[in-house]
Amino acid sequence: MPYKTGTISATGSANAVALVLSQSAPDTGVVVGVSGTFVGGTLVVEKQLRTEGPWYPVGVVEDATMAIDGGDAITLANSTVNSWTGNVAGATNVRAYLSAYTSGAVVVEIISGKFFDSPPVTTGKLQTTPAAGTVAEASIATAAVTVAKLGAGAATLPKVTFTGIKVLAAAGRNGAGAITLTGAVIGDRVIVAFGAPTAGGALAAPAAGTWESAITVTDQIQQASASNLTANTYVFTLVPATA
Repeated sequence: MPYKTGTISATGSANAVALVLSQSAPDTGVVVGVSGTFVGGTLVVEKQLRTEGPWYPVGVVEDATMAIDGGDAITLANSTVNSWTGNVAGATNVRAYLSAYTSGAVVVEIISGKFFDSPPVTTGKLQTTPAAGTVAEASIATAAVTVAKLGAGAATLPKVTFTGIKVLAAAGRNGAGAITLTGAVIGDRVIVAFGAPTAGGALAAPAAGTWESAITVTDQIQQASASNLTANTYVFTLVPATA
């Protein structure tokens, strides 16, 4: 790895510590270290793509804090000991100098090598496609998924066989209480209920809460309404509790 060190005690690029990079094995990265006893100082790191060509600013990362200095001059704390790493792929020369300086001496070290062969590490969440059935329950926020966002076949409804659906009938009663509903099983859910007038006429649609929403006593349904519903025979559609 090419290496160069020097002491800077004056300002300006003419006083730079410059490193010629290896051409047989092109270097991709450079580390610039600073030490010494000094007051003031603004460090500038630049690269040259070809000899006698223009110099370009190099964005570097402070090794101690991982703070990014995007090609700007780096203000040095007095008598600091620190280093910075930058990408200089394709460069022929690298230099470091002071654009501001008060007193003392700044010791600069430059070393280059193939530091950037691997892709840079970035922060963030990995985006993966989960296998079918692996999305945790309650992991999607309320209202986050709308019908427009679902593809065909994206959701599967619970499977209920026709033999699991029950259509049963019973006459209403006067006031709240139990009504015989032969075939109802504890846990069955009441999903539809409508009344057929005994003397004929329009179907009656009972208000929500007229009946219990799930069967609590086998072969019965509980009428929650205190109204007199004896004029109608009610038809109930039930599905199993696990549906």
